[in-house]
This record gives sequence, C-alpha cells and structure tokens, in this order.
Amino acid sequence: QNQKNIHSISYLEAQTIIQKIANFLINNSIKKNEILEYTTQRAEINNRVAIISQTRAEWALADIAIAAAEYTSVSVFQTLTAEEIAYLLWDSDSTIVFAENEEQLAKLQQIDGKEIEVPKVEWSNSTSATINLDIVITFEKIDNNELISHFQNRLFYWGDLVNSSQNADQNLPKTSIQNLVSSIVYTSGTTDAPKGVVQLHSNHIEMCRSVVRSG
Repeated sequence: QNQKNIHSISYLEAQTIIQKIANFLINNSIKKNEILEYTTQRAEINNRVAIISQTRAEWALADIAIAAAEYTSVSVFQTLTAEEIAYLLWDSDSTIVFAENEEQLAKLQQIDGKEIEVPKVEWSNSTSATINLDIVITFEKIDNNELISHFQNRLFYWGDLVNSSQNADQNLPKTSIQNLVSSIVYTSGTTDAPKGVVQLHSNHIEMCRSVVRSG
C-alpha cells in the first residue's frame, strides 16, 4: 500500500469515533429486543447492523461501535451480489447497514423496498419478503445523485458523523453483555442457503481468556 494513503489515529481518537457512531445508532433507531432460547442457554439480541465492506479501519471501528451500542453486527462479503445480500439482510433482520462505497450502495438500491424470493431451506419453505432499510452509512463520500435521491434522509456519510460535534458526550449503555449476541457470521452457502452462526459476547470473552491461559 502507498505510504501516502496511510493515516494513523490514536486510541483516544478511535474511542471518540466509536462513541459518536454508537450514539448515532442508538439515537436514530428504535431498539429491538428479542430473546433467543437454546437447549442450554438463553441469549438476548438487539438491533442487527450489517457491514458490507472490504477490510479497512472504518470496518473495525464500525464493528466496535455496534458492540458499544449493544447491537449485533452482521458481516457481509463485499463480493456478494445484490440478491445474495438481500437474503442475508432478510435472514438476520438487518435494517441498518454500513456500506463501503458507491458500488455497495448501488446493490442496496437494487433491493431496497423490493420483494425478494426466499429459497426453501431445511427448516422452512420458500417464501417472499420485502427488504426495507432504515439507515445506510457509507464509508466513502457518495456523489451519485440517483443513489442520494433514492435513500434521501436515510443516507449518511461516515466522515460527517465522525466530524460532527453531536453524539460525542452521551454516555453509552453499561449493562451486562455476557449473554448478549455480539455478531452473526454467515457460512458461504455453497451447498445450501447461508446459515447464520450466532456468537455471544461471552464466546469472545472466553476466547480471550483461553489465549491468556495458553500463555
């Protein structure tokens, strides 16, 4: 990578960005809360927020901000088609999306407000569903007037949120997150429709503890 394109930020700057993005999510969405019942465990899941992007600093900051808001992140490969993205958004019930750039936003335009065909899977028959997006945040500035016109006041630019003086001082939630769903990671879907693997914060915490224990 060209050294001129590398920009360093401090941990304090990262904390400020995370706090602003997390508070924006909280202040601009209606909190959804559900209980997931498993054989041996009971988990809580709040709003699902998808990230469609290649690996970049904003991806990591957005992921942490989603966790700070006590929401659930849903990773979506940037190489997927609009139809494949639609299925993941429907299956995860994600209505808030971080989209990397104009290419990903154009895919969202293709499916936003549209009815999609949901394929038959082992636990349900085929059906149809409509994808309705509430908030879309792009990591890169969008100049395409057609896309801007389509999403209107649902479209936000990461840089504007980060540079805004709003959402910086509001305290973030401080509740026990052990049994809160942190993320949903989807399988590739090579043999069937992709399946979402639910990961709790407690799973991630235990992984960190295992690393510490291993020395």
